[in-house]
Amino acid sequence: MAGNAPIVVGVDGSAGATTAVTWAAHTAALHRAPLLLLHVVDVVADYGPGSTEPLTATDYDRLAEHGRWLLGSATARAEEAAADLGGVEVRVELVQSPATPTLLARSEGARMIAVGTRDRGSLRRALLG
Repeated sequence: MAGNAPIVVGVDGSAGATTAVTWAAHTAALHRAPLLLLHVVDVVADYGPGSTEPLTATDYDRLAEHGRWLLGSATARAEEAAADLGGVEVRVELVQSPATPTLLARSEGARMIAVGTRDRGSLRRALLG
């Protein structure tokens, strides 16, 4: 880890991701580390509105616009979460690529990565962890 590496947070608008943003912003402020909010537009190229139609450039533009909105909301949440600790430097990044390789690539230069989790219910949690 070189210099002041960021804490990277995956942002997708879910409740789990919002919790991850809040926790990571607080942690980044405590460690005086920058926070990188990352939204990945990860869509299979041949999956569209009718599930047989390819996505168009307009579709990708809309997905990117929604991603920018999610990042703006996450930035506001992060700034609010870190305000009582003197604030946090927030950076945002929106990329169009597969999510897992993108998060793995960002982990190489990160202090840590935070992502949310989806609630699977008590039975699934017991079986899947």
